[in-house]
Formats: sequence, C-alpha cells, structure tokens
Amino acid sequence: MHLESINLYFSEEVNLTEQKINISNKVKILDNKVSGLKKKLENKSFLKNAPKSIVQKEKNSLIQYNIELKKLNSILNSIKN
Repeated sequence: MHLESINLYFSEEVNLTEQKINISNKVKILDNKVSGLKKKLENKSFLKNAPKSIVQKEKNSLIQYNIELKKLNSILNSIKN
C-alpha cells in the first residue's frame, strides 16, 4: 500500500487548533449517534417490532456515520500543530 502526501495551501490564515477542536466535537457527536444506533440495533424488541424499512434505515445510518467518523478521524490525524 502506497500512501501519498497532499499539501494544502490556503489564501487566508486558518486556525488549525480551532479546526481540530471543531472536528473533535463532531467526532464526539457522531460517536454518540453510533453508540445509540448500535444499542438500538442490538435490542431484540426493536428488531422484532419495528417495520423492516425503519430497521434498514437505522442500519444505513450506522454505516454512513461510521464512514463519516473514519473521514473525520483521518483529518484529525493529518492536522499537525
């Protein structure tokens, strides 16, 4: 696996510390959503009684949240300061 480096240049001053805090806050919110969805999808009563379309919607949301978390964590890991 070959990883490439990307350099970004901004026309104005960007406060990386502030951006890192904002992204970290988004990660916390998504972590909470993922945790809640996992609990819901592990609940046998929910799986038994909820319409299949709702269960599938929650599963799809969980997938999307996990993708977003990976992206945000990747950005956090790439910010140097």
